[in-house]
Amino acid sequence: MSLNDKNLTKMRVIGLTGGIGAGKSVVSAYLEQKGFVVIDADRISREVIAPGSTALKALAERFGGAILLENGALDRKKLASLAFADEEILAAMNSIVHEKIFEHIFAKMKLLEESGLKTIFLDAPLLIETGFHRTTDEVWLVEAKKETRIRRATRRGEISREEVLARMRAQMSQEEKRTYAGVIIGNDGTMAELYDKIDGIVAERLGR
Repeated sequence: MSLNDKNLTKMRVIGLTGGIGAGKSVVSAYLEQKGFVVIDADRISREVIAPGSTALKALAERFGGAILLENGALDRKKLASLAFADEEILAAMNSIVHEKIFEHIFAKMKLLEESGLKTIFLDAPLLIETGFHRTTDEVWLVEAKKETRIRRATRRGEISREEVLARMRAQMSQEEKRTYAGVIIGNDGTMAELYDKIDGIVAERLGR
């Protein structure tokens, strides 16, 4: 089992990705509404670093107890503020958790394949950066203009403009991601326009 193995499963695996504020999660949710199965890498990452997990213990040893909340859970905002401000810290964090995430993704893929599914989506914000795209048959990229992304990301007040910009700098640019994408979904318009685009792409690429 390796990230370099494109034949982990006989199912068609479509990677879905996009930078912060692009609207990837909206696309993912709509695909689920249309009946597709979506493996959510973010959800799996939360399982991997649950209290008591080996990955969380490794993170605490590497970055100190300050990244833990009083109940022993990971302070995700604290770790993110450290990681997205320093490339070395980000790389160290990724090396600890990504192998475990991949193991969980692979296990889910095998179960879904055994159930008879022919096509699934892998929703991962760092699909390309982690190399997970090499396990997929095609990459769908959700993108939007910079100010649109910032506005969306800061809308609920949980993250500042400066933090959003730091994450953008730490992530691969949209321009570079396009070189890996088989499908690009522009998301600067309304929800209705986005859904129409997805419907068209699904009909063209998947015959549904």
